[in-house]
Amino acid sequence: MRPRTSRTRSSARPTPLGTLAAMLAIAIAPSRKPHPAPEIDWDGTIRLWGTVIFLVLFIVALVLGMRWHAADERRRRAENARRDAEAAQRRAQEAYAADQRRAQEAYAADQRRAWEIQQLAEQETQRRAGEAAAMSARDSAARAQAEARRRADEEAIWRRAADLVGRFGPELGGRIMRREIWVGQTSEQLIESRGHPADIDEKVLKTKTKHVFKYDHQGGAKYGLRITLDNGIVVGWEDKR
Repeated sequence: MRPRTSRTRSSARPTPLGTLAAMLAIAIAPSRKPHPAPEIDWDGTIRLWGTVIFLVLFIVALVLGMRWHAADERRRRAENARRDAEAAQRRAQEAYAADQRRAQEAYAADQRRAWEIQQLAEQETQRRAGEAAAMSARDSAARAQAEARRRADEEAIWRRAADLVGRFGPELGGRIMRREIWVGQTSEQLIESRGHPADIDEKVLKTKTKHVFKYDHQGGAKYGLRITLDNGIVVGWEDKR
């Protein structure tokens, strides 16, 4: 039986590294005289290793927690970014839809205004065409009436000329047609040349009957033309026009 030796426990606890080094030293030197194995403080070692393991686990947990927090923060930021992107895309789509709607409304309004302008233009064109047609018809009718009057006047002139030439001869008929007055002209020729007078003064003498044909009445007893006839023959005239 090995005698018990009294040992005083050192105030410094052996470290695991020192214990491991001592055990290795004993293992590699078997030929030497065996030394008494140092007394190992298993309680302290276990507590130390427990502390180390606790610290390691705490650090691992801290690192994992930090990594999880960082990953969660990244996920949250990614989610926020995705939501912001979706909101921006939704706003862009709404703005695009609003722009398209406004463009369609503007296009529809332009088309409506263009249609109204076209309708007004067509109505104005039709109105002017109707007025032009009516005016053309009136002009045509007026031209036709004027042409008819002209032909009627020409026919009347030709008939009158033929009548005068047949009654008084070509020379006197021509002078009558030109509305001439001459001495020796009969009252019938005078009336054919100048028309019926506005008034006639008559004076009967012993040897002749005197007439004064008055034309171009100017008011009161004034006349622009007075023609004197003796026994129905022009003997003179007075023209105050």
